[in-house]
Amino acid sequence: ATHIQWSQTFKSHANYRTLNRVFKMNNLFVFSSVRNPWDWEVSHYHWILQQHLISGDGQANQSYKTVSQYLDFNEYVIKCLNERVLNFNDQTYFLQNGDEEINLNYLIRYENLEKALKECCNNFLSKVEMDNLILANRQGTERNRDYRSYYTEESKKIVAKLRQRDIDNFHYTF
Repeated sequence: ATHIQWSQTFKSHANYRTLNRVFKMNNLFVFSSVRNPWDWEVSHYHWILQQHLISGDGQANQSYKTVSQYLDFNEYVIKCLNERVLNFNDQTYFLQNGDEEINLNYLIRYENLEKALKECCNNFLSKVEMDNLILANRQGTERNRDYRSYYTEESKKIVAKLRQRDIDNFHYTF
């Protein structure tokens, strides 16, 4: 078994191509999760705004300084994302191999995370391990509204344009 210190090997989120160089992914059971792109953008917006309170990470603080200058989520989408002031990779980028294909054994949709993760783990955990599987609390962002309520028609279309690959690859709708 390969043991690595994640924070020393990878700066943050690692894409499939990077992980494949370390782990030879074609020999492993590989799964990941994806999230509705419109929901993901709302969550990411709130995460950036919250992150400056808990992180000494210069990148997080710079993102916060950029995002906090906008009045609300829609202004952030229209003036920041649409104009590429901050440019974040889509989910497809993280899941594609070197041939730009997505080769996973199992794909979990975030909106069904707990159920799907248990189904996925059932493929390689024993009954005893499955009975004792405890899913850690997700580090969610503080929002109490459905993602759809954040959007205007304009911001909805901008996110659709920016995240078209994710919408196509993972069959999401608003």
